[in-house]
Amino acid sequence: MIILPIGHEESSVRRLPWVTFAIMGLCAVLLIGLDPGVPVAVVAGEVDGGRPVADALAVAAVGGLARKPVLVLDLLANWTSLEDEILRVVRLRSDAFDPRQVVGGQGSPVAAFRVLVEPLLEATGGQALPNRRQALGEPFASHDDLVGYERTVLKVG
Repeated sequence: MIILPIGHEESSVRRLPWVTFAIMGLCAVLLIGLDPGVPVAVVAGEVDGGRPVADALAVAAVGGLARKPVLVLDLLANWTSLEDEILRVVRLRSDAFDPRQVVGGQGSPVAAFRVLVEPLLEATGGQALPNRRQALGEPFASHDDLVGYERTVLKVG
């Protein structure tokens, strides 16, 4: 978010706000000049330090999130060592992005989502949930709502 000053409470200006201009310029240079991504080297399902990228990858069609069921893809960082800690999840929802732009396909969004899952499974080295066949969309597991999905597939809640 960028905030630009459009006025102030004094009617007359004694001097130009050079410090403010300098800060705005620095922010613009940083915004334009820096890559917004964080590089992570993935080699055989591990990041630097030898730990797996994700312990598990869960995929299902979930109702109640939008007008039509939404495909949900969860990368679970601590699935095998959960015990008493909070489950760490990166969640991708098919209604939040177009998977065709990620995989470069021209087919349906569901087909592109299927294409997206397999390389993620290979790269992360994680367990497929609820099972490999359903994670790959043959067919996708289906749940009436998010709570049911999280309870059945993720075993939380």
